[in-house]
Amino acid sequence: MKYLPLLAIVFALTFCSCNKNEDIVQTFNGNLPIVSTSTPITVLVGQNIISRVRCELNSISGSIVFQGFEIKEVTSRQFNLSAKALYKDWNTQIAMPVIWTLDTTSNIKATTPGRYILNFYNSTKLVKSDTVQVN
Repeated sequence: MKYLPLLAIVFALTFCSCNKNEDIVQTFNGNLPIVSTSTPITVLVGQNIISRVRCELNSISGSIVFQGFEIKEVTSRQFNLSAKALYKDWNTQIAMPVIWTLDTTSNIKATTPGRYILNFYNSTKLVKSDTVQVN
């Protein structure tokens, strides 16, 4: 009988200290950090402006599925680009210290002659701005 309060405390602490799986493992869509870009200086009207883009993460704590680029034309011939990914089974408490790299390309159709500006963003931070002359 004198062990009953102690047993109740141990029982209560066991349930309070357990982390639920959904608290630490998440699946979400988010930005993928862009670290470098390479875009041609000139292209012809009707061709695609193909930029080589490298994305990197310093650590991995789940799986990453590249979903493409979000491309917004903010003014005539000026585009904001950001890389998007699905972070699947992302563990908020455990991470492996590795460099994860993705080399990919973005495509924008050059429909009219003039100067095109491609702004590459990590979330709201401008990483690089590339200028392409379309003839």
